[in-house]
Amino acid sequence: MTLGLVTERTTGTESDRMVEFREGVELLKNEYPEKALVKLRRAFESDKRNPYYISFLGLSIARAEQNWDDASGVLRDGGTAQTQRD
Repeated sequence: MTLGLVTERTTGTESDRMVEFREGVELLKNEYPEKALVKLRRAFESDKRNPYYISFLGLSIARAEQNWDDASGVLRDGGTAQTQRD
């Protein structure tokens, strides 16, 4: 598994959440949905209105937990179902 430049950490909250997001996407692509879920959940928690974070969080829930109902709820409700569940 290669994460390339994704593993570089920079300062600042926006950069940190983008790093989490990119690492999560890379983990999903490399068939590590459980690890991706952790990263994508952190990115989502930092910006709950970001449509990319919501979308990939839903995808990671579906793939990691095989929970299609929760995943579709996240996508349908724009992440509010996820925050109520946690």
